[in-house]
Amino acid sequence: FNISYLTNPYMVSASGCTFEYAELDYDFSGDSTVPAGNLVSVELSQDGTKLYIFSNQASDNNSGYQYTLGTPYDISSASYASISFPFRPESQDTRGGAFRLDNGEIFYKISDCTGNKKVYQYSLSTGWDMGSMSYASKSLDYNSAGFASTGKDCFVADSGDKFYCCSNDAVGEFDLGTPYMLDTASYTGNSFSITSQDSAMRGFYMKSDGLKMWLRGDTN
Repeated sequence: FNISYLTNPYMVSASGCTFEYAELDYDFSGDSTVPAGNLVSVELSQDGTKLYIFSNQASDNNSGYQYTLGTPYDISSASYASISFPFRPESQDTRGGAFRLDNGEIFYKISDCTGNKKVYQYSLSTGWDMGSMSYASKSLDYNSAGFASTGKDCFVADSGDKFYCCSNDAVGEFDLGTPYMLDTASYTGNSFSITSQDSAMRGFYMKSDGLKMWLRGDTN
Protein backbone atom coordinates (compact mmCIF):
# COMPACT_ATOMS: atom_id res chain seq x y z
CA PHE A 1 0.00 0.00 0.00
CA ASN A 2 1.37 3.45 -0.87
CA ILE A 3 0.30 7.06 -0.67
CA SER A 4 0.24 9.98 -3.10
CA TYR A 5 -0.26 13.72 -2.70
CA LEU A 6 -2.55 16.00 -4.72
CA THR A 7 -1.10 19.34 -5.76
CA ASN A 8 -4.65 20.77 -5.83
CA PRO A 9 -6.81 19.62 -2.88
CA TYR A 10 -9.62 17.21 -3.86
CA MET A 11 -8.88 17.55 -7.61
CA VAL A 12 -7.70 14.41 -9.37
CA SER A 13 -8.49 15.15 -13.03
CA ALA A 14 -8.65 18.92 -13.38
CA SER A 15 -6.28 21.11 -15.34
CA GLY A 16 -3.22 21.96 -13.31
CA CYS A 17 -3.42 18.94 -11.03
CA THR A 18 -0.80 16.24 -10.80
CA PHE A 19 -0.36 13.21 -8.60
CA GLU A 20 2.92 13.05 -6.73
CA TYR A 21 4.01 9.72 -5.27
CA ALA A 22 5.05 10.52 -1.72
CA GLU A 23 7.39 7.50 -1.52
CA LEU A 24 5.63 6.39 1.65
CA ASP A 25 4.49 2.79 1.80
CA TYR A 26 3.92 -0.22 4.00
CA ASP A 27 4.47 -3.78 2.77
CA PHE A 28 1.74 -6.01 4.19
CA SER A 29 3.13 -9.09 2.48
CA GLY A 30 5.70 -9.47 5.23
CA ASP A 31 3.10 -9.13 7.98
CA SER A 32 2.16 -12.58 9.26
CA THR A 33 -1.05 -11.26 10.80
CA VAL A 34 -2.66 -10.57 7.42
CA PRO A 35 -3.33 -13.17 4.68
CA ALA A 36 -1.10 -12.12 1.79
CA GLY A 37 -2.80 -11.44 -1.52
CA ASN A 38 -6.34 -11.17 -0.14
CA LEU A 39 -6.64 -7.52 0.82
CA VAL A 40 -9.72 -5.89 -0.67
CA SER A 41 -10.04 -2.47 0.97
CA VAL A 42 -8.46 0.03 3.35
CA GLU A 43 -9.83 2.79 5.60
CA LEU A 44 -8.32 5.57 7.70
CA SER A 45 -9.59 7.20 10.88
CA GLN A 46 -10.58 10.82 10.50
CA ASP A 47 -7.50 12.05 12.38
CA GLY A 48 -5.12 9.84 10.39
CA THR A 49 -3.77 7.94 13.39
CA LYS A 50 -5.44 4.58 12.66
CA LEU A 51 -5.40 2.42 9.53
CA TYR A 52 -7.72 -0.51 8.82
CA ILE A 53 -7.21 -3.17 6.19
CA PHE A 54 -9.71 -5.85 5.23
CA SER A 55 -9.26 -9.40 4.02
CA ASN A 56 -11.52 -11.41 1.74
CA GLN A 57 -10.22 -14.80 2.85
CA ALA A 58 -12.57 -17.35 4.41
CA SER A 59 -9.79 -19.00 6.42
CA ASP A 60 -9.41 -15.86 8.56
CA ASN A 61 -13.18 -15.21 8.71
CA ASN A 62 -12.99 -12.22 6.35
CA SER A 63 -11.35 -10.17 9.09
CA GLY A 64 -10.39 -6.54 9.42
CA TYR A 65 -7.07 -5.51 11.01
CA GLN A 66 -6.26 -2.30 12.86
CA TYR A 67 -2.91 -0.49 12.65
CA THR A 68 -1.52 2.54 14.43
CA LEU A 69 0.16 5.32 12.46
CA GLY A 70 2.95 6.87 14.54
CA THR A 71 2.80 9.93 12.30
CA PRO A 72 -0.75 10.81 11.17
CA TYR A 73 -1.45 9.85 7.54
CA ASP A 74 2.13 8.55 7.10
CA ILE A 75 1.72 4.94 5.96
CA SER A 76 5.39 4.17 6.51
CA SER A 77 4.87 4.69 10.26
CA ALA A 78 2.26 1.91 10.49
CA SER A 79 2.46 -0.79 13.15
CA TYR A 80 -0.02 -3.58 13.83
CA ALA A 81 -2.14 -2.78 16.91
CA SER A 82 -2.93 -6.48 17.56
CA ILE A 83 -6.63 -5.74 17.00
CA SER A 84 -8.80 -7.56 14.50
CA PHE A 85 -12.47 -8.33 13.91
CA PRO A 86 -14.05 -11.26 11.98
CA PHE A 87 -16.89 -10.20 9.67
CA ARG A 88 -18.14 -13.74 9.18
CA PRO A 89 -20.72 -15.17 9.48
CA GLU A 90 -22.64 -12.01 8.49
CA SER A 91 -20.49 -10.63 5.71
CA GLN A 92 -19.12 -13.18 3.25
CA ASP A 93 -17.12 -12.28 0.15
CA THR A 94 -16.43 -8.94 1.82
CA ARG A 95 -15.60 -5.85 -0.21
CA GLY A 96 -15.42 -2.18 0.78
CA GLY A 97 -16.60 -0.53 3.97
CA ALA A 98 -17.16 2.86 5.58
CA PHE A 99 -17.06 4.47 9.01
CA ARG A 100 -19.41 7.09 10.36
CA LEU A 101 -16.91 9.89 9.98
CA ASP A 102 -17.87 12.27 12.79
CA ASN A 103 -17.21 9.82 15.62
CA GLY A 104 -16.18 6.41 14.23
CA GLU A 105 -18.91 4.69 16.27
CA ILE A 106 -20.56 2.93 13.30
CA PHE A 107 -18.98 0.83 10.58
CA TYR A 108 -20.65 -0.55 7.45
CA LYS A 109 -19.35 -3.54 5.48
CA ILE A 110 -20.61 -4.65 2.07
CA SER A 111 -20.84 -8.29 0.96
CA ASP A 112 -20.94 -9.54 -2.62
CA CYS A 113 -21.55 -13.24 -1.98
CA THR A 114 -24.09 -15.23 -4.01
CA GLY A 115 -27.32 -15.11 -2.03
CA ASN A 116 -25.90 -12.51 0.35
CA LYS A 117 -26.08 -9.12 -1.37
CA LYS A 118 -26.14 -6.99 1.75
CA VAL A 119 -24.46 -4.20 3.67
CA TYR A 120 -24.08 -4.95 7.38
CA GLN A 121 -23.93 -2.43 10.20
CA TYR A 122 -21.58 -2.70 13.19
CA SER A 123 -21.32 -0.65 16.39
CA LEU A 124 -18.12 0.50 18.09
CA SER A 125 -18.54 1.30 21.78
CA THR A 126 -15.28 3.27 21.52
CA GLY A 127 -15.02 5.29 18.34
CA TRP A 128 -12.45 4.02 15.80
CA ASP A 129 -11.51 1.07 18.05
CA MET A 130 -12.12 -2.15 16.14
CA GLY A 131 -11.62 -4.07 19.36
CA SER A 132 -14.93 -2.64 20.62
CA MET A 133 -16.86 -3.62 17.47
CA SER A 134 -20.00 -5.77 17.47
CA TYR A 135 -22.70 -6.62 14.94
CA ALA A 136 -25.66 -4.23 15.33
CA SER A 137 -28.19 -6.67 13.78
CA LYS A 138 -28.98 -4.18 11.03
CA SER A 139 -28.50 -4.68 7.30
CA LEU A 140 -29.51 -3.43 3.87
CA ASP A 141 -30.27 -5.87 1.02
CA TYR A 142 -29.20 -3.70 -1.91
CA ASN A 143 -30.22 -6.33 -4.46
CA SER A 144 -33.77 -6.83 -3.21
CA ALA A 145 -34.10 -3.05 -2.82
CA GLY A 146 -33.75 -2.80 -6.59
CA PHE A 147 -30.31 -1.25 -6.95
CA ALA A 148 -27.87 -3.88 -8.26
CA SER A 149 -26.80 -7.51 -8.12
CA THR A 150 -23.18 -6.72 -7.19
CA GLY A 151 -21.75 -4.67 -4.32
CA LYS A 152 -18.22 -3.28 -4.18
CA ASP A 153 -18.17 -0.39 -1.71
CA CYS A 154 -20.37 1.89 0.40
CA PHE A 155 -20.42 5.33 1.99
CA VAL A 156 -22.63 7.22 4.48
CA ALA A 157 -23.24 10.96 4.27
CA ASP A 158 -22.02 13.11 7.16
CA SER A 159 -25.64 14.00 7.91
CA GLY A 160 -26.53 10.32 8.20
CA ASP A 161 -29.65 10.64 6.06
CA LYS A 162 -28.09 9.34 2.82
CA PHE A 163 -26.31 6.08 2.11
CA TYR A 164 -24.56 5.04 -1.10
CA CYS A 165 -23.59 1.67 -2.58
CA CYS A 166 -21.51 1.04 -5.67
CA SER A 167 -21.74 -1.93 -7.99
CA ASN A 168 -19.48 -2.84 -10.90
CA ASP A 169 -20.81 0.04 -12.97
CA ALA A 170 -22.90 2.45 -10.89
CA VAL A 171 -23.36 4.27 -7.59
CA GLY A 172 -26.84 4.07 -6.05
CA GLU A 173 -28.47 6.39 -3.49
CA PHE A 174 -30.54 5.34 -0.47
CA ASP A 175 -32.51 7.42 2.03
CA LEU A 176 -32.13 6.57 5.71
CA GLY A 177 -35.37 7.25 7.61
CA THR A 178 -33.42 7.29 10.88
CA PRO A 179 -29.94 8.79 10.46
CA TYR A 180 -27.19 6.17 10.10
CA MET A 181 -29.57 3.21 10.60
CA LEU A 182 -29.42 0.71 7.72
CA ASP A 183 -32.67 -1.00 8.64
CA THR A 184 -34.51 2.22 7.69
CA ALA A 185 -32.95 2.44 4.20
CA SER A 186 -34.98 2.80 1.02
CA TYR A 187 -33.64 3.03 -2.52
CA THR A 188 -34.38 6.43 -4.08
CA GLY A 189 -34.02 5.16 -7.64
CA ASN A 190 -31.19 7.62 -8.22
CA SER A 191 -27.97 6.19 -9.58
CA PHE A 192 -24.91 7.32 -11.48
CA SER A 193 -23.43 5.12 -14.21
CA ILE A 194 -19.66 5.03 -14.63
CA THR A 195 -19.57 2.80 -17.72
CA SER A 196 -18.05 5.59 -19.81
CA GLN A 197 -15.07 5.64 -17.42
CA ASP A 198 -14.70 2.00 -16.34
CA SER A 199 -16.56 -1.30 -16.47
CA ALA A 200 -15.26 -2.80 -13.23
CA MET A 201 -15.43 -0.36 -10.34
CA ARG A 202 -13.76 -1.43 -7.10
CA GLY A 203 -14.43 1.48 -4.76
CA PHE A 204 -15.44 5.09 -4.34
CA TYR A 205 -15.35 7.98 -1.88
CA MET A 206 -17.29 11.23 -1.45
CA LYS A 207 -16.17 14.63 -0.15
CA SER A 208 -17.76 15.49 3.20
CA ASP A 209 -19.93 18.25 1.70
CA GLY A 210 -21.21 15.84 -0.97
CA LEU A 211 -20.01 17.98 -3.87
CA LYS A 212 -17.33 15.62 -5.22
CA MET A 213 -17.05 11.89 -5.73
CA TRP A 214 -14.04 9.75 -6.64
CA LEU A 215 -14.25 6.32 -8.27
CA ARG A 216 -11.61 3.59 -8.29
CA GLY A 217 -11.73 1.46 -11.42
CA ASP A 218 -10.07 -1.86 -12.20
CA THR A 219 -10.14 -1.89 -16.02
CA ASN A 220 -8.89 1.54 -17.13
